[in-house]
Amino acid sequence: MQEQQTVQTESHNVPADQIDLLDGETIIESAQPSLWNWWKWMAVAFGAVLFGIEAVSVGELSTTGVVFGIAVATGGYAYFARQQSRYVVTDQRVVKNVGLVRRGSSDVRIADIRSVSTSRSIRQRLALTGTVEVVSVGGDSAVTMQNFRGYNDVARAIRMQQQTVEQQVGPGDVSVTVEDDRYE
Repeated sequence: MQEQQTVQTESHNVPADQIDLLDGETIIESAQPSLWNWWKWMAVAFGAVLFGIEAVSVGELSTTGVVFGIAVATGGYAYFARQQSRYVVTDQRVVKNVGLVRRGSSDVRIADIRSVSTSRSIRQRLALTGTVEVVSVGGDSAVTMQNFRGYNDVARAIRMQQQTVEQQVGPGDVSVTVEDDRYE
């Protein structure tokens, strides 16, 4: 079995296949979403376990294997999807990689961030998690990182890195170029 490579910084180990770092890019914060992001899959697994227990108590052993197989498959999917998901803040961008089968990735450059907001629903408060939303200058792209612990640390890291970039280039000096060939 091949050993999985990791990108390691002072306090973060991120599997190398979960983030493709740019040249000279370093990781500032890294977090994994909670299993709450896959609550529907977990509910199916839990329901299958309950149904399997009921089948065992009634003596339906042929049904039990199938039901427990469904529980293992759906619960396993949720677990491995979480393991392959990561929210990362680097010195250059905010990256979100989520999913296992249906993999999605999005990122926003630190210099292009217009706003960073945090929120917590009642369910998130009970689970000690929160949401961070990062919106770009044009408002055309956003990265929403949901249901993870340390959401305030990630939001603070983004704001501090944004402040560092603004000090280097100056506030409002981020230029937006629109390429439109209608006027040529």
